Amino acid sequence: SVLVDEVEKKTMDALTLIASTADVIAAKALFGISLSVVSVPILLAITRERPADMPVFAAIVILAAVVLVGIGLLFGGLFRTQQQMNTWSGVILLPLLAPAFTIGFAAPEPVNMVLSVIPTTHVFRLLTNAFADQTLYPHPAVSVAALVVWGVAAYGLLWWRLSRQEAAA
Repeated sequence: SVLVDEVEKKTMDALTLIASTADVIAAKALFGISLSVVSVPILLAITRERPADMPVFAAIVILAAVVLVGIGLLFGGLFRTQQQMNTWSGVILLPLLAPAFTIGFAAPEPVNMVLSVIPTTHVFRLLTNAFADQTLYPHPAVSVAALVVWGVAAYGLLWWRLSRQEAAA
């Protein structure tokens, strides 16, 4: 929603006068990633949970933050007004939240195939493995690769969208 505010109030145009589109995206992403890096340890302290493999957990949190912030910025870049964002964000976020509602259920194979392309499924798998003393979800490299692909796609599409928007202005 920060990006939508920038576009709606025309401050994005001012930002891209003094910095490149990539610089603006990086600054917005760093804000979101920083928030995640600060809030996750606070949540761990509040819940008194401790991952079995702390270095892997930290790497997963950073990777997940980078990817999910990129997806969030892309969603923000798709809309021109806060009203559009409020109207459509639920429809867009629902598929990202689907894994949270299906975990633990024996789903049919077609459902599992659909879930396997959703980035939050891979975040869940990696985090579950980091908390467990054993590998509950095999092939963590596949999950990491899927998240990298999602991240590259999200930031690439965001850059393309904002560059086109800047050129049209």
